[in-house]
Amino acid sequence: MKSTSPNKWLKILVILLLIANAATLSLLWIGRPGNRQGPHQSPFQVMVKELSLTPDQEAKYVQLVEEHRKNVDELRRKAAVEKENMFLLLKQENITDSMKREAAKKPARYIEEIDFITLSHFQQVRQLCTPQQQIKFDELLQRISQLMQPAPPSGMPPGPPPPNGAPPPPRD
Repeated sequence: MKSTSPNKWLKILVILLLIANAATLSLLWIGRPGNRQGPHQSPFQVMVKELSLTPDQEAKYVQLVEEHRKNVDELRRKAAVEKENMFLLLKQENITDSMKREAAKKPARYIEEIDFITLSHFQQVRQLCTPQQQIKFDELLQRISQLMQPAPPSGMPPGPPPPNGAPPPPRD
């Protein structure tokens, strides 16, 4: 009878740990940014609202967004085709490093062009703004760019590397 007592406590401990894990995972899931309650606004809606764009500014902004989207969509399509072609190289025998590098550069050129077009787009949007709106625009763009940054590698703290170039110590 004494031998079942430790097993009984072990079972209770395992059940408690399972409940604690389930509660922790639930809290993490509920707290994710995509799961927060409230109306989700598109970047377009955020810009119009945060900058308090006039109807005229909004109409011009719509034109800029449509033009940007059309140009970027075409470049993304071309980059996707080049990526497909890049992976088709795997079917060939004796692929040289120079062939792989050249194939990898092709989609990268389109991505570079997308970045250039996007920068020009935001420059045009900023020019639509009044000086007061430009201050808000700069702040908003800074927040958006921080949100768009990729997550740091596992074990690395967020933020830029130290000034001396040495990688920061991993987090515990």
